[in-house]
Amino acid sequence: MQESLQGLTGEVPEFGGGRHATSVIAARTLTIIKRKRSLLKGLEDRMKAFEEAQASAAWIARQMKKDLNYEPPEALEGLEKAGRKAKHRNTCSPADENKSDFRVFSQTFGLPHDHKVFKRLKAMAEKAVQW
Repeated sequence: MQESLQGLTGEVPEFGGGRHATSVIAARTLTIIKRKRSLLKGLEDRMKAFEEAQASAAWIARQMKKDLNYEPPEALEGLEKAGRKAKHRNTCSPADENKSDFRVFSQTFGLPHDHKVFKRLKAMAEKAVQW
């Protein structure tokens, strides 16, 4: 979809259609797609690092028992905070948010609170506290 929208918005200004409603909407949609992909990629990378560290849980637990000064891998910390940062700032859905100042909206847009990635995050966190 991103490639299709980039194709739509790429040549339009050259032919004088840069402010045409279809062009503006396509450009805005492309901006949101890029932001959403960036947010999801950041969370996916963070979750992957967490899962890799989590796979060493038994070893980490032994190290913590042996050495009280042992610092667990950074990947095990801040998962919940990363999720909060990726969520839309208001409790409403981003679709219902005021977009009259689109520049501000596009820079503050977050994932909907009920996005499936947050369900995965919660399940990962619940599993992690078991050890």
